[in-house]
Amino acid sequence: MPRFRYLLSVCLTCLSQSSQAECVRPEVSPYTEQEYYASAFELEGDKLKNALGRIIGNHHRQELECLPGIIGSDSVDGPQEFHYLWPESIGFPDDMQDAYTDAHNLRHSILSPELVDRMPQQNVPPGVRGDFARTLFYMAVRYQGNDASLTPDLELVVGKPEPETPHLGGLCLLLDWHEADPVSALERNRNDRIYQWQGNRNPFIDRPEFAADIWSNACLGFAERKAEIQSIVQRLEEIELEVKDLKRRLREMMSENGRE
Repeated sequence: MPRFRYLLSVCLTCLSQSSQAECVRPEVSPYTEQEYYASAFELEGDKLKNALGRIIGNHHRQELECLPGIIGSDSVDGPQEFHYLWPESIGFPDDMQDAYTDAHNLRHSILSPELVDRMPQQNVPPGVRGDFARTLFYMAVRYQGNDASLTPDLELVVGKPEPETPHLGGLCLLLDWHEADPVSALERNRNDRIYQWQGNRNPFIDRPEFAADIWSNACLGFAERKAEIQSIVQRLEEIELEVKDLKRRLREMMSENGRE
């Protein structure tokens, strides 16, 4: 019996050691913008998107157990569980897929967004809307369904995505958020830290203008349509007030006629 217990203890120790993730920091070159993005400059549209995909693709995959140390805490009082900004249920529900453990898509203090028909809603606080948008831009460029990541082609589209696709909508809204909430020092620090452990960067933190260079043409006319819709809504509200005022005046006239 003592020998059996000894062997059982040895086996459990071996299993425990073998199940521990090996958090290896890859060898990465010191980051310089000119060298890292050399093949992407002077490009736009799909050509720029594909070039950036090649630059940040095939990153060093880390295991889930390694991520707390890689991501660090971005809020002293915030919750410590991970939140996927691009929901894992849309495109990468399996922990074997590289996107599932991609540190760029994970945050502590920024909650997962509310989605309706896979469209982002306004519950994202204004102070982190840019963080949220730049994360989704990164995911759509990093995962284009043409590598060994086991992750399909994640896409951002202008309107509602087609059913049963790994796509998210609201692209033009995300571009607005990106412009309204510029890159913060916290984002830059996280980007540098993740680069040291994962070996790739978020291009839209380093070069925010890349977002417009890739997607602005898809949103041509969106601002004009948005302004037109807002104008119509405003006019409808004015008409509603005019109708209420007209009803009030009619009631007063009827009341005066009744007294006569």
